[in-house]
Amino acid sequence: MTAGVGLSSAIATKLVPRTGTRPVLVAGTLLGAAGVYWLSRITAGFQAALLACAIVLVAAAVIATRAAGTRQQLAAAQPAPGPETMAKAA
Repeated sequence: MTAGVGLSSAIATKLVPRTGTRPVLVAGTLLGAAGVYWLSRITAGFQAALLACAIVLVAAAVIATRAAGTRQQLAAAQPAPGPETMAKAA
């Protein structure tokens, strides 16, 4: 599970600047929905399938939350327009 968290966090962090926040958030949400659906189809006695579903759900949660965090970090890194920028625009 720890490897899934690290891998999905790295993937989401690299995808947000390339594709934007919305596609990564949608992908994380859809992955989470697929994990919940898969979890609902498990019958008793299948611990391996339960572990796989848990990994998918954790990866989905990390992708979605990391995408939102990366967007906030990118927005904070943008410099605020100064007087010289405003003068050029006018």
